[in-house]
Amino acid sequence: MSPLRLNDADAAALRSVVLIQRFSMGLTEVSDRALGEAATDTIDMQLLVHLHVHPGVSPSELVSGLSRPRSTVSRALARLLDAGLVERRSHSVDRRRAELHLTPRGRAGVAHFEQSLSDFFRESEHLVKEVMLLLGRDPERTDRTAARPDILELVEMMSAAGAAHAREVLPIVTMAGAPEVVDRFALMVLAQGWARPSWLSDELRLSPAGTSSLLERLEAAGLVAREAGALDTDRRAVIVHLTPKGRRTARAQLEVFRRHQDALLDALAPTMGFSAVSAGGPSIAS
Repeated sequence: MSPLRLNDADAAALRSVVLIQRFSMGLTEVSDRALGEAATDTIDMQLLVHLHVHPGVSPSELVSGLSRPRSTVSRALARLLDAGLVERRSHSVDRRRAELHLTPRGRAGVAHFEQSLSDFFRESEHLVKEVMLLLGRDPERTDRTAARPDILELVEMMSAAGAAHAREVLPIVTMAGAPEVVDRFALMVLAQGWARPSWLSDELRLSPAGTSSLLERLEAAGLVAREAGALDTDRRAVIVHLTPKGRRTARAQLEVFRRHQDALLDALAPTMGFSAVSAGGPSIAS
């Protein structure tokens, strides 16, 4: 049972948040497999996809297009320049203007990512369908034959919707002492009910050491508490639950999600059946 007092609509939204978090983590894993150690953050692939869709943008246009803080984009761009995935060129007319382009290695990484996306979307279709049902949309009425964006343009749409949501939620969780993405993911998982650390590890795809570090950080911020002996069936078991501060922060996150849920769902829904209609279609690799 959720530790928050929720009406039916908010309870469905909370479940949707957790499912979308799973989708987001899966998408990050696809990105990681495509680039390996060449990129170290989710924004790296977002930046590469943006340059594939909009080649030749300037650094300032890139910041505007990604809707992320300039410092965040600058760090990601520096990583990708150093890794040889992106290059700067001078504008053909205005030599003072810098243009950003993918290198052959960058294009190969994005092509690998693109090729993996159809499989990921197909494997995640049940999850997207559940989110649609929870948020009041009928997945069976989705027009899968309608024209839809290029698969990488779709990723860019999801990134834009996610960035708009993050811009509003980040100040809330940062002020509460949970600035990391995994921090706010953990709070929403625990908003559903208490959990054992091993369950959190599985849900958040963390190692035991990573889970311990997460819980230490959230405990220090006063957001969660660990309690031993709370289970009648296993007195040695440790459970994790939200504190009053954690519940307030989780509720604030949920309220932000409710304001952005339609935009997030609009970006997510077209992934249903994407592999079926995109098979054999044009690809960056072609």
